Amino acid sequence: ALLDLELKTIPLAHEGLLERVLEAVLRARAAALVLLSSFDHQLLRRAGELAPEIPRGVLGAERLVDAAAYVRDAVGAQVFLPGAAGPSPRGARAPGVG
Repeated sequence: ALLDLELKTIPLAHEGLLERVLEAVLRARAAALVLLSSFDHQLLRRAGELAPEIPRGVLGAERLVDAAAYVRDAVGAQVFLPGAAGPSPRGARAPGVG
């Protein structure tokens, strides 16, 4: 990805933000050029439902026991972008996680 688009919804959710961002990315035919990232993991899951062709990255400051499984299975994203706490001991990627 050439551009990381961070969707900021915390502490305030913005009605229609996700849909407008997805529409703009798809209209520009830029799905392969961007990474949608957010601390709002539910929003990322929804983005995957609406536009699975756009890669997604989970932002988080937590040390997850199995970050790759959480990112892939719970959120449906491809990348874990750890904060200050660092990645989990098993790492952020696993087979099937870009």
